[in-house]
Amino acid sequence: MSINSYSKELLLGFYSLARNYYLCGFFDEAEHICSGIIAIDDKTTPVRLLNAAINLEQGNFSLAANHFRIASQNPTYFNQSRVGILNCYICQKDSARAQSLAQELNKDMVSFEPELSAFFKEQLTLL
Repeated sequence: MSINSYSKELLLGFYSLARNYYLCGFFDEAEHICSGIIAIDDKTTPVRLLNAAINLEQGNFSLAANHFRIASQNPTYFNQSRVGILNCYICQKDSARAQSLAQELNKDMVSFEPELSAFFKEQLTLL
């Protein structure tokens, strides 16, 4: 099926359902819905970010980093995606990559939203 077969409202409804499943801790169900949406429309960056967060929660750090990398191609979510990748590196105990990315992000930290900036500072303490 193509994206033309699904309305934006229907896809938004599926995304909301996946997000609610994620918030309730039903990660498998949320991931299943996200994968379906991505199969229909792989340009849905918020769904990619949600799928990355689900994989991060489940300990699938490589897969989460891959979703964050794809999401970082969208300029709107570039910094958020890089923070997600940093989190994956920290979880994988890849300190060399984490330090390198943290230094890069530190230069851009001025442009972060306040809540993201606080999250980033917390992540730096883990290195």
